[in-house]
Amino acid sequence: MRIRHLAMALAVAGPAFLAGTTGTAGAVDDPGGAGGSNRETISVGRGNMWYARDTASGGAAQHTFSYGAPSDVKVLGDWNRDGIDTPGIVRGNQWYLSNDFNNSTEIQFTFGRAGDRPVVGDWNRDGYDTPGVVRGNQWLLNNGFDGQHDVPAFSFGTQGDRIVVGDWDDDDIDEPGVVRGNAWKFSWDFNGSAELTVYYGRSTDKVVTGDWNNDGKDTIGVVRGNSWLLNDSLDASGDRAVFSFGSSTDVAVTHSFGAMGQGSGDPIGEVRQRIVSRARSQIGVGETPPGSDCNPYGSCAAWCAMFDEWVWRGAGVTPVFTTDSARGVGQWGVDNGLFKDHTNGTRNGNPEPGDIAVWGEPGYVRGGHVGVVVAVHADGRIDTVDGNWSNRVSLRTAVDPSLPDSSDRHISGYVRPANG
Repeated sequence: MRIRHLAMALAVAGPAFLAGTTGTAGAVDDPGGAGGSNRETISVGRGNMWYARDTASGGAAQHTFSYGAPSDVKVLGDWNRDGIDTPGIVRGNQWYLSNDFNNSTEIQFTFGRAGDRPVVGDWNRDGYDTPGVVRGNQWLLNNGFDGQHDVPAFSFGTQGDRIVVGDWDDDDIDEPGVVRGNAWKFSWDFNGSAELTVYYGRSTDKVVTGDWNNDGKDTIGVVRGNSWLLNDSLDASGDRAVFSFGSSTDVAVTHSFGAMGQGSGDPIGEVRQRIVSRARSQIGVGETPPGSDCNPYGSCAAWCAMFDEWVWRGAGVTPVFTTDSARGVGQWGVDNGLFKDHTNGTRNGNPEPGDIAVWGEPGYVRGGHVGVVVAVHADGRIDTVDGNWSNRVSLRTAVDPSLPDSSDRHISGYVRPANG
């Protein structure tokens, strides 16, 4: 079962804040998120600003950040299976997704058409939130970020319905829903049938979905003005306390950051989270002077392995290698039973955030390269933070493990942290 789970909301007025949906007058969309056991928390979008709380409760925003433009459709999802929902925007048919909250874009692709209503969710129980669009009443869903609707298309709802997504039956897969007036219709699969209809709220309410009570199932809620009314069941019998957050013109959205930006402790674990955070914190740190190999992590020599050792040691990994040979890191992994083989020309090897990717066959010899895996995409590509890449610590996104790098080196495997 997934530990985190995404469910988003929409607004009826203003530019869309889609945490998977669009929020335009008269047509509210809400994409959701996939099943898990992490209680939902709340956010609102205002222009290009996002305001969030760590709990589904009233009060002032505890976190504020910006991403995108006011006219973009805004989405939230766990794009890299690290247990943290992070922002994205849809501009026409261009998708821009971030794996953090610093206004950076790690994933960019084309999907759908301008005018489609975007949705996001975990359609195949793999732990990644991936895109979809609703065109009229046709649902086109993608299990990756390659712009292809690889889930068979299906019809559900009608043109004017508001769209919701959630894990209605605790199977860790997000399923479709629509809201027509105050009638909510839910499907348990992708065959276009409505298994359940309930009546809740008013036709002018904004609609939200989420796992409000941590039972693994998404249920319903509405936002009326700036008052939030959440329900713990799909039969509208489990009303929770009403609270106020945001303003009446905001776009409402729910998410599962836990305490925002901290994740749930799973699926990658606390040690792996510290590895990823520590590696990312060094992006842009360079040699002094450039081209000298003199770096803050060790001696004036080729230093990709020195950087990785610094990251792991500071993140609390034990044991930690001491070799400054990139291929030697791989051999150390082999010697300690921590090396996961990768076959050339494939995307196998089961990389996880916090692992070290090794380019070149293991051996205590010079040559090769290593980098810290900070994200794994649904299609098997990886993001890495690499020391000694272009004379600095660099973030490389969407690296294809099936292909050699610019020096014609192939990934031989991944070294995992023993206590990760």
